[in-house]
Amino acid sequence: MSDVSTAVRTWRVSACSPYPADRYLRRHAIETTATEEPRTWSVPATCRVDGWRAQTPVARRILPRPVVPPPWADEPDDTVETEVVETDDDVDYYEPPAPPAGPPENEHGDRTRFLTLARQGLAGGIPVNLVHPPPRRDPSSDRPPAPEPTYANVDPDDLLATFTRSVEEAGGVCHHVVGQVPDILLDQLVTELDAWDVVVSQDPEAIALGERLADRGVEVSPAGRAAATEAALGVTSAVAGIAATGSVVIDSTRAGGRLSSVLPPAHVCVLPVERLVATPAEVLRPLGDDPAALPSSLVLVTGPSRTGDIEQLLTIGAHGPTALHVIVVSPPPGVGAGVAPSS
Repeated sequence: MSDVSTAVRTWRVSACSPYPADRYLRRHAIETTATEEPRTWSVPATCRVDGWRAQTPVARRILPRPVVPPPWADEPDDTVETEVVETDDDVDYYEPPAPPAGPPENEHGDRTRFLTLARQGLAGGIPVNLVHPPPRRDPSSDRPPAPEPTYANVDPDDLLATFTRSVEEAGGVCHHVVGQVPDILLDQLVTELDAWDVVVSQDPEAIALGERLADRGVEVSPAGRAAATEAALGVTSAVAGIAATGSVVIDSTRAGGRLSSVLPPAHVCVLPVERLVATPAEVLRPLGDDPAALPSSLVLVTGPSRTGDIEQLLTIGAHGPTALHVIVVSPPPGVGAGVAPSS
């Protein structure tokens, strides 16, 4: 008991505490786990109650509760079949049943057989989901109409301003330049991102920006796995920029893969202003016109990489870059463009 009292000697209780010593013991006792049983419950040695009069340390020993087996402990368990193997040391071992030989019948690995079953199931048409019926077909079209979502944040007369606002709301940074990326912006990005090792995708806009960075003493490499892993910055372009969500759309066929936009800790995307669209539908719906032209990967990048699936805690950079800079390039004065620059 002396050890327990010494360990908590710094505790104090107010002089006007309404709890007598016994109630204090019950409500504010400190449980200490000693090496021997039973456990010991104690109050601090300097506990003061009843007008600042020091009380003698009080302790109670609470015996451990007896372990009462459940009522069904002695009942035989018929749900689990076990096999007892007799050995010389009289010890019972559980031997699990042997797995069946060969793969299951439905896992044959035959692609032709699998597709044949799928075609047979779809021979009579796609089954209708009675809970969520499809929209009514347009008699003049072979394709059923899909509902058109609306975005309240889109200003159709100024997609550039909408895109800039959406990028910043997603945690990215949007730069608007005219003609070409100015040298002062390149110096700012290299200094801010500590980007002295850069990888570029196969996009012509990314290659052109990489050549300018190389002229400034930055080590620039094509996007390869080893180079992208060690690089501080990845430079790409995009086939589209979505104003409603602030997303840039990266086509693997044009960019040559996702390495430049995923592995480095920072991502810079050079986007011509004429590639801005209002909604994701303008990017995704045309893909169904020619399924053979679909890329192997079409990525919509919205702000820095983030995830919140672990205890709902937002983590930046868990699956990709921690910073995204989008450089929207408008044509020089006198050259037409599909989207008017924001004032």
